Amino acid sequence: MIGAYFDGHPWHQDVRIRVEDKNHPATNRLPDSLTISDEIYQFRDWSRDRVHVLLSLDPASVDLTKDGVHRTDKDFANAWTRTYGSGRIFYTALGHDAAVWRDTRFQQHLLGGIKWAMGVQ
Repeated sequence: MIGAYFDGHPWHQDVRIRVEDKNHPATNRLPDSLTISDEIYQFRDWSRDRVHVLLSLDPASVDLTKDGVHRTDKDFANAWTRTYGSGRIFYTALGHDAAVWRDTRFQQHLLGGIKWAMGVQ
């Protein structure tokens, strides 16, 4: 239903996140990229063909040779939307640390995503 399966979290560090859709309500108040300290997930059985990517990891900001990194395509989405039946799904993999929840950028991201999923925006 979400569009992917968890396949590990090889990084928990400062990373650079790219904003791929500046027009979506979940990302329209974010800069083109942001640096954030969080645990970063990777996913399996995931394809851009099935989701609309909002945020992705800048692979240049992490060690891709680290143990546990499985994706060879260097495509690590962090937030996306998709439809499921007549429903709207908003997913974000960010938010593991309390400091992230206090970050205004993350709060705006969540609020915009929730409103979009509700059909308000």
